Amino acid sequence: MLRALKTIQPEELDPSPAFPQKYHKYIKGHGANAVVFVAKYNHHDVAVKLLSGGFKSIRDFVNFRNEARMMDGVQHDNIVRVYGVVMDASIPCLVMEYYENGSLEEVLPRMSLPQKLYALSGVVCGLAYVHKHLVARRDLKTANILLDDAGKAVIGDFGSVKILGESTGQTKSTVVGTTEYMAPEVARGQCAGVAWLKADIWSFGVVCVKVLTGSLLYHSTGLFGDGLLVHIAGLKRKPDIPPLPAGTPNEVAKLVAQCLEIEPKDRPTADQLIAAFQHVPKAVLSPTASVDRLSIDSAIEEERKKHAEQLRVVREQEQERARQEAAKEKAELEEQIRQLKLQGEQQKEAVPSPAAAVVAPNTAVVAQTKPAASAVPKPGLFVCLPDCCLFRWWSNCSVSAAVQSERKQVSLCVGVMCCCFEFQLLIWWVRGLSSSKAVMSIVPVSLAASF
Repeated sequence: MLRALKTIQPEELDPSPAFPQKYHKYIKGHGANAVVFVAKYNHHDVAVKLLSGGFKSIRDFVNFRNEARMMDGVQHDNIVRVYGVVMDASIPCLVMEYYENGSLEEVLPRMSLPQKLYALSGVVCGLAYVHKHLVARRDLKTANILLDDAGKAVIGDFGSVKILGESTGQTKSTVVGTTEYMAPEVARGQCAGVAWLKADIWSFGVVCVKVLTGSLLYHSTGLFGDGLLVHIAGLKRKPDIPPLPAGTPNEVAKLVAQCLEIEPKDRPTADQLIAAFQHVPKAVLSPTASVDRLSIDSAIEEERKKHAEQLRVVREQEQERARQEAAKEKAELEEQIRQLKLQGEQQKEAVPSPAAAVVAPNTAVVAQTKPAASAVPKPGLFVCLPDCCLFRWWSNCSVSAAVQSERKQVSLCVGVMCCCFEFQLLIWWVRGLSSSKAVMSIVPVSLAASF
């Protein structure tokens, strides 16, 4: 298990860990001291774990060496496979198998109860395997458990691993791990040697609570960071376990309670956990055909549907906003039209009718241009007197008696016709005809005068 690990040159990876500007867009995750990105190695996708900043201390080198030695040559289905290591002091890397589904933390919301139980059984098997070789995981959590396409759990990221019996330069009071998954003795700095194996069992119990209920063990306290660390270190009794979902086998429920015992000696071993899971019905542990396959395709499809739904909601909101704005503009336009109509009606009532407005000015013009009554004779007199005088002169011209007699007859007829015409004009004038007709009555006067 702890034989020499294959050395891989940086240029064998694409992109190379020596060029951050190339691999930064392929990064899949960040850790406290490392970054993980996807690269090509021998025409296959691999996960490259790069130690950030290289070896900054002896402890960094020891941890990296332990992880490489522990994972080298492992042929277990529930332990991530390592292809080799880049032993460069500035860019030390582990080249591991790549799992598209990601971690258990990421896919947990989409998992059914049978899938969750099946994954937990795989974690127990992997944990029992490393404990059998006297290796303590020391930071077991859902983010460090990967899933393959069949839903099988694979333990990865052994950066905090401790090989029992070897000195790592760490003292007894060293606190290692993630606070939420940390055992009370670890929080108090009282864990050393084989006691780390029982600390892994506590962490597995917290993982079970997270996987089955969807929330962490101390979620109800609202504590985090140093406050949560102090709370865990001060635990005197078994913490309250949230209600497990309906359908959880009794064997699993008892197993979770045993893993969270305050005293490390009261917790079961990894082999005992395997025995407990063996009593769980196989139909419950095995992912059935009715359960959706946990693959990256399903995750992408779910994200696509979620994105499409968000776009649909945004589009509907924009359409509704546009309808409201159009209705508001229409209402404002109708109000403006109504106001204009109202103003027009008010002005119409205040101003005289168009007929009166036309007649009155014309009448005024005629009145202004008409001479005084004493100065202007009646139309009949104005026309008849000149006509009579004219025809009298025309009939009395020096001609023979016969011609004069004929002219007198013609003059008499013309005078009678002129008198009739002037009498008709007089009637129109008396009736107060319009100005246009009044003007017309002047025309015969000018014609008669010119004649």
